[in-house]
Amino acid sequence: IPEDEYMRVGEALLEYLRHRLGDSRVRSRPCGEYHEDETYDMWKVEPDRSVGWEVVSPKLHGQAGMIELHSACAALTAAVDDGDLGLYINWRCGTHVHIGWDGEHVARSLQLAHLLEPVFRSLVPPSRFAEFLPENSYNTDVPNEYCRPVSDVYDVGDLDDETSLADVQSMARRDPKREGGRTIGLNVTPLFDGHEHVEVRLLGGTTEAGKLLPWISLWMRVLKRAEEPMDELLAYVREPSAAFPGLYLGDVLSKGVIGVPGEKPSFRNRLTRRQEDIFKNWEEHDELCEWLPRVTPHWELDVELFLAKSDPPPATHDFDELDYEAQKKAVWSTLVGEGPLEKDRAIRLSAERLREQGWVYFERLREQGPLYQRIRAILQDARRDGADGWFDIPRNLRVRAFRRFDEMHDDDWRRCVVEALPSDGSVVTRNGLHYPAFEESKLRFGIERKNLTDSVTKRINSAINGCIQRRYIRRVGTGLVLNQHASE
Repeated sequence: IPEDEYMRVGEALLEYLRHRLGDSRVRSRPCGEYHEDETYDMWKVEPDRSVGWEVVSPKLHGQAGMIELHSACAALTAAVDDGDLGLYINWRCGTHVHIGWDGEHVARSLQLAHLLEPVFRSLVPPSRFAEFLPENSYNTDVPNEYCRPVSDVYDVGDLDDETSLADVQSMARRDPKREGGRTIGLNVTPLFDGHEHVEVRLLGGTTEAGKLLPWISLWMRVLKRAEEPMDELLAYVREPSAAFPGLYLGDVLSKGVIGVPGEKPSFRNRLTRRQEDIFKNWEEHDELCEWLPRVTPHWELDVELFLAKSDPPPATHDFDELDYEAQKKAVWSTLVGEGPLEKDRAIRLSAERLREQGWVYFERLREQGPLYQRIRAILQDARRDGADGWFDIPRNLRVRAFRRFDEMHDDDWRRCVVEALPSDGSVVTRNGLHYPAFEESKLRFGIERKNLTDSVTKRINSAINGCIQRRYIRRVGTGLVLNQHASE
C-alpha cells in the first residue's frame, strides 16, 4: 500500500474512533511503522503487511473497558461501511485478543486450549483453521500459518502440573516453523519476556461487538479454569473429540469444563447462534463436512414428564415416596428403548438415570441396599404377561422395557431407523430399510407385532422422513445413508 494511501485511510479510521470515543482516547496520527509505539494507552492504527491497517486498542479493564470496546466496534463498522475508504474484511484478517494473566499455570492453559480447539473451531471462520484457496474452498490438511494448532509446538503428552514456564519456553524453541510458538492459536510467548498477558489468535477479523465480546468472555473463563486443578479432565485431553463429540457450547458451559458458570442466557445464546452459523457454513463445503459434529439424537424419556401423564399425576418428586405403580412406571421410563439388558446392568442403569433426574438422593448402590432391592423387585414382578405389561423377560432372562405398538412414539420409530442403518456408510433403499427397522423395534421395544404390516410400514416411512428432516440420515440418489455428521 502506498504511504500516502495508508495515511489517508489510517487518519480516517482514527477520526471515526475519535467521533465515538473522544480525542483523549485516540492517537492523533497513524503509526509510521509496525509497533513504532509500544505503549498501549490510546487507540492507534499501524501498518500490517498481511492485511493493510491494524487497529490496536489500549489496555481495557472491567465493565467500562467492555463498553468502550463496544463503542469502538461501532466506529469501525461505520468506517468499513464508508465506500470512499474502500475497506473490507476478508479471510486474511484476524482479531487477536490479548488477555492479562500471570501465566502461573501456563501448561494447564495449553492443555485446555488443546482440549477445546475442536469446539473453538466451530465459533470462528474456517480460514482460521484451514488454508483458504482462491476457488472458495479450504485445504483442511494445511493450517493457517498465523493461527496454528497448539499441538504444532506443544505436545500435550509432555504437559502436566510439573511443567514450568521455562519448560514451555524450551518446547517453543523447537518450533519447526521457527516462529517460537508466536503464531500458535494460543500464543503464550509474551509470558517468556515477563509480560503478564497471553494472546488468543483464533477469532477471524470482525468489527461486530456481538462476536467479539462473548469471545473475550469465553477466553477469560478458560484462563480462570486453568488456575484450578484439571484432574477430572486429563482423560479427555489426549483425545479432545471424545470429550465433546457434538461440539456444542452447552456441554462446555454446563459440565464445568471452563470452571466459571455460563448460565447467563445472553452469553450462551450468542455463542450458540454463532456456532449454528458456522455449522451452516461447513455444510456448504464438502471438505469441511468432516468437521461437523456426529449425530447424537437423544431418545431417553424424562421421568417427570412421563409420570405427569398418570391419572392422577404424583404429587412428589421423590422416588421413595411414589406408590408401587408409579415406581414401576418410573423405572420403565429409564429403560425403554434400551433393548435386552442383563438384570444387574438394568438395575444400575435405572438407578443412575433416576439420580441424574433428581428422583433419588445419592446413595451407594449395593446389592443389599434399599434402592437396588426396590428396582430389582419391580423388574422381577412386572412381567409382560401381567395386567399392565411394562416389562418383558426374554428366554435368556435379560430385562427389556416393553412397549405396545400403538404406544410407540415418533422418537421411538426414528431411533429404530437410525439403529437399523449400517454404520459403515452403506446405502440402503427406503424399502430395504423397512424390515431392519421393524426388527430393531422388536429388539429394542419388544413390540408384539410379528409381521411387517402396512400399519408398521407407514410408521417407519414417517420416521424416515423425520430422520431426513433432522439430518440423522441423508439421501444418496434413491437410497439412504446414516449421516455421520450433522448440525444441531
